[in-house]
Amino acid sequence: TSSPNAKLEIATTAATAKPPSLRISNAGHLTYFWDIWRDNTTGYLNIGSTTNGNDHGAHITIKDVTGDVGIGTTSPNQLLTLGGSAGTQTLSFTTSAYLGDQAVIGNIEFSTHNADASYGQLANIYALKTGTNTNSGDITFWTKRNGARSEKIRIENDGTLRIKEGSIIVESTSQGIYLGGTATTNNLKYYEEGTWTPTIKDLNGNLAT
Repeated sequence: TSSPNAKLEIATTAATAKPPSLRISNAGHLTYFWDIWRDNTTGYLNIGSTTNGNDHGAHITIKDVTGDVGIGTTSPNQLLTLGGSAGTQTLSFTTSAYLGDQAVIGNIEFSTHNADASYGQLANIYALKTGTNTNSGDITFWTKRNGARSEKIRIENDGTLRIKEGSIIVESTSQGIYLGGTATTNNLKYYEEGTWTPTIKDLNGNLAT
C-alpha cells in the first residue's frame, strides 16, 4: 500500500484465502519458510509453514473478533481449540530438568477478578511426579473456600482415590457407589441394609472411629 495507516502495514487485494503476506525464509533453503497471513475469506490471522515446497497450510489460527486460538484447526470455537486427527489432540506439560518427589509437572488454574480488580485464584488441577523415577505420577484437585486453598481430592498412581476434605454425595436415586463390580449386590446401599460392616480407615491407615 502507498498509504499505510501504521508503522508497518501489509495490504493485500487478492480475494484468496492465502494472499501474499509476511514470509520468514532462509536464503539457502528457499523452499522452506513460514508465512503469516490474513485469510481474505474468513478474516482470520494464520501462521503456517512450507517444507521442501509442500504447503502445510495454517498451523495456528486466531479469530479476528473473539481472539479464539486454534492449533491444528482453522475453525476455533473456544479460547483455545486443539485440532488434528483422532487421538492426536494432546496438550502436553513437561519440564526441562530433573525434579524430585512431589514436584509439580503441570498446573491448570481457574481464576477470576474480585470486585476490587484484584486477582482471585479459585481452583487448580496439578500433575505431580511421585517417587524418584519418571514412571509414576498423581493428580490433585485444589479448591478455595473462605479465602484458603487446600487439596481436596488426589488420584494416586495406583488408582487410589483420596478424599482429603468434604464428602461423597450421590444425588441420583437410581445409581450409587459400587464395590468390586456393578451388580446390585455390589452396591454400597445393599451392604448398608444387610449385615456387612465396612472397614473405614483414616489417612494414616488407622481404623476410623
